[in-house]
Amino acid sequence: MNNIPNLNWDKDYLISLNMLPSPYLRYFYMTDEMVEKQIKDIKEGKGTRAEQVMKIEKELFELYKDKNLAIKPPQLEKKEEEHIIQKRQYH
Repeated sequence: MNNIPNLNWDKDYLISLNMLPSPYLRYFYMTDEMVEKQIKDIKEGKGTRAEQVMKIEKELFELYKDKNLAIKPPQLEKKEEEHIIQKRQYH
């Protein structure tokens, strides 16, 4: 499934938790990995996660000004891939 990212949870660790944690808990349970990813994104010019989200939101608000917009914006799909689809994976 291309639209569901691999969250890199260790299988044995998930079994020990006896739950499927929210993707946001990666920042708590996988702090080192998440900090490394954020540093990598910054070095690659992608910016912080907040900057990435703000950029997507700004683009979406510009698109939504068009009352004739009849397509699902690709920015929304990108946003969903990272958030909404992850939530669906666990529910």
